[in-house]
Amino acid sequence: MLSRQQLPDQQVLKPDSEQLDVWRRYLRSHAAITRELDAELIRGHGLSLSEFEVLFLLSRVPERQMRLVRLAEQSLVTRSGMTRLITRLENRGLVERVQCPLDRRGYNARVTDDGMERVKGALRTHLAGISRLFVDPLGDDLPAMAASLDRLPDSPDACDSDCTVDG
Repeated sequence: MLSRQQLPDQQVLKPDSEQLDVWRRYLRSHAAITRELDAELIRGHGLSLSEFEVLFLLSRVPERQMRLVRLAEQSLVTRSGMTRLITRLENRGLVERVQCPLDRRGYNARVTDDGMERVKGALRTHLAGISRLFVDPLGDDLPAMAASLDRLPDSPDACDSDCTVDG
């Protein structure tokens, strides 16, 4: 851990009350949007937002399979949470564990045909929710929001894919 003595040329910056207010509003908005998206997916498709995200990621990769550690890196789920999430999806027949072709000691999660059908149906609901809760309210401010987000840290492992589900 760095102490102030190790950073003599840098001033410790503290957000002012207006900046903290913006930060809290951002967090509240994010929480409200994700809660609503989660509730819609559960109501309409029996999938949580995290479950949908994992099925969607698997639907977009070759052979519809990926190592669990890689899934955790690309999603918003921790490694330990990923193991539990995959077990739940596996118990429901939406995912299966298959031996990793590159490392016989490890396993991949592979989305099943039932999982593909579920994610295809849920995608329509999810995209409609994103439009209604995020895109539409921002309207003409969306490009400014995108430019602002480009200046913020992002996960180097983030998966950039368009929102379509193949076959």
